[in-house]
Amino acid sequence: MKADRINIGDLRIFITAATYKNYTKAAKSLYTTQPTITKAIHHLEKELGVTLFYKEGKTMNLTHEGQYLYREYKGLLEEFDHIYDSLHDCETTIRIGILEGYDFEDLLFGHLSTFQKHHPDLTLSVNIYDLHEFIEYSDDLDIVFTNTLESVSLNHYHFMQIDKIPFYLIVSRDHPLAKESSVSLKEIEKEHHFVLCSESTQATLEFVEQTWALKGLHPTFESVDNRLTLLMKISQNEGISLLPAHMIKGYEDKLTLIPVYDLPATVCRVIGINDLHPHKARLMFLEEIKALLHV
Repeated sequence: MKADRINIGDLRIFITAATYKNYTKAAKSLYTTQPTITKAIHHLEKELGVTLFYKEGKTMNLTHEGQYLYREYKGLLEEFDHIYDSLHDCETTIRIGILEGYDFEDLLFGHLSTFQKHHPDLTLSVNIYDLHEFIEYSDDLDIVFTNTLESVSLNHYHFMQIDKIPFYLIVSRDHPLAKESSVSLKEIEKEHHFVLCSESTQATLEFVEQTWALKGLHPTFESVDNRLTLLMKISQNEGISLLPAHMIKGYEDKLTLIPVYDLPATVCRVIGINDLHPHKARLMFLEEIKALLHV
């Protein structure tokens, strides 16, 4: 029996896709992307051993098995949401987690103040976490602000893109490359590269390796799970790293940022909502913050 590998997020996606009979509309309703819907449906079909949809023109119709599961799962999901809402009827706090180093503070704090003025009955509990803390506390949060790399490790969230993050080569001020106006990946392949990721978020390291492999390059990587430790290592000329500009906060006088002109992949800032906390207040916050951020 594989039912233990099916989570609430998968069920919510299935019910929404079955309701709209369109993956794109379902994605918009759940604040996520069409590929995320497709991936979740495929996962559900694999775990259950059945086909849930068949395509007829531009419409996705339910199979016989899909119709049966829609009836059963819809009731279960409604009961889950009812129990959760009843449990938290008096809940007026929206718990927000922000991953440090991606300049979310400047992006968000004015908008958070605006939301708070419009909704004085609600409390925004906002915390900025380093990578380790962010992963540890993510299940207890309602809304998170992170990037596409770290979002992979959060299983009960749906994400939407805010904007792209420009990355730079980060070296110490006395590194031989520090005087360069720009570099290519080939020029820095032989350097020792630090990657900011924890043991529980190896998807980040995999993404970095795959990005370099697109150029046919395979440098040496070392994982570091603490931003300040990584910056200290770079400032002491123990290696280099590719990071966003705001990541070097506190080390601006010791490090140099150099544009890399041939990065073949992009990373984005994203906002995520916890599938396990479907409160109306959370959804209202998400809608208003989307409008303020123009996403």
